[in-house]
Amino acid sequence: MFFKEKEFELSPDVVNINRKLTQSTDEQLIQMYKKYYDSENHYIKMIIVRHLLEDRNYKFNEYKNQWIKEEYVMKFTFYEYINVHNLEQNLKKLALEKDYKLTTYTEKLNSDEVINTGSNSAKRTFIKVFLDDAEISSFYLKHRKHNYVITVGQSKDKKINGINVTFDNKPFKQLGKLGVGGLALATFSTGGLVLPLIGLSASTAALISTTKRMLTIKGPLKNDISEIIDKCAKNPTDFNVQK
Repeated sequence: MFFKEKEFELSPDVVNINRKLTQSTDEQLIQMYKKYYDSENHYIKMIIVRHLLEDRNYKFNEYKNQWIKEEYVMKFTFYEYINVHNLEQNLKKLALEKDYKLTTYTEKLNSDEVINTGSNSAKRTFIKVFLDDAEISSFYLKHRKHNYVITVGQSKDKKINGINVTFDNKPFKQLGKLGVGGLALATFSTGGLVLPLIGLSASTAALISTTKRMLTIKGPLKNDISEIIDKCAKNPTDFNVQK
């Protein structure tokens, strides 16, 4: 394939040349890629098309020779108890010691608001798991080379407590107005696939894994974050909605 023979990168100058491509639909971009992907004359345009598709959660399957839209599953580990305040204080201390920036966002979910305003699938999914009036806390540890997002979901009665830790070895693509269901979000680019972590875009399906699992953390802070969670979260448990 032609792309294998050249460096795959996207510069600001290239983006300026083809701004109209950003207004194309997913299907239009896919058709364009199929038509011109091996053309020397359209190489720059195909770089942009490929980046746009990856930004929209598409991944190119080399075996099937087609673009496939992927759904991001947030894999939570559930505990009988999580002290969110202590978790935040320990993360602040860690950020100070390891030279990270820490940004914290907390949002309370309201089922009436979600139903009346037609909020995106992320909020709906979180309410299904953590129930009405649940509190979702997001801790963004930002480094110049990589980032972490620690997400804690907690039901109003504190009987459902879940935590997710996601690591990415690239900086945040953007950091705007964050929150569950927001549209200007910190996003990770994992394996070429850009994933909105909390407020998934309105067009993206939000899935939460509720199977019992051990918390797995990657990256340079894996031991530090694991120790903090061990201090603040007690007794891993099966997911169980208790009303």
